[in-house]
Amino acid sequence: KKRETERTSALLHFLDHLAQSLRRDDAILRHAASSVLQHRLRSLLPSHDAVAFVADGSVLPRRSGASSLPMSCPPAVPFRAPEGSPMRKTVTVEMGKLAKYLPEEEESGHGSRVNGSSTVSITGLIIPKGVTLIAGGGYHGKSTLLRTIAA
Repeated sequence: KKRETERTSALLHFLDHLAQSLRRDDAILRHAASSVLQHRLRSLLPSHDAVAFVADGSVLPRRSGASSLPMSCPPAVPFRAPEGSPMRKTVTVEMGKLAKYLPEEEESGHGSRVNGSSTVSITGLIIPKGVTLIAGGGYHGKSTLLRTIAA
C-alpha cells in the first residue's frame, strides 16, 4: 500500500511539472500537431494515387551527409512545386484544436489555417505511384527525398 502511494505521489508530481511546462512552452503541443499533420497527410496519399507529398517551403538539403538537420536558408532554397504542374496540389487537412499549434504560412512556407479555423491547407508536390525521375545538383536534397519516400 505504501509503495502504491509513493508511485501515485511521484506520478502526480510528474504530471504537475508537465502541466507547468506546457503552460510555459507549447513545444510538446507543436510537436504533437506536426506529428498528427504528417499522419493525416500520409492517410490522404492513397486517394491521390501517390506515394509522397512534399510541401512548399520544405528544406530538402541537409547540413551534411552525416546530418539529419536541414541546411540553413540561405544557401538552401526552400522547395516549391512547379506552377502549372499536374503534380502540384493543395490538400486540406482537419486538425481540430491542434491547428493553432502549427506555424502560420508566413513563418513556415508550408501552409496556413483558413480563417483561424481547425482546417489547414497545404500546397506542394504529389509524387504519384510509378516511376518518377528526381534530378538536381549536389546538395539539392535528392537523397533526402528518396530516403523519405523509402521510409
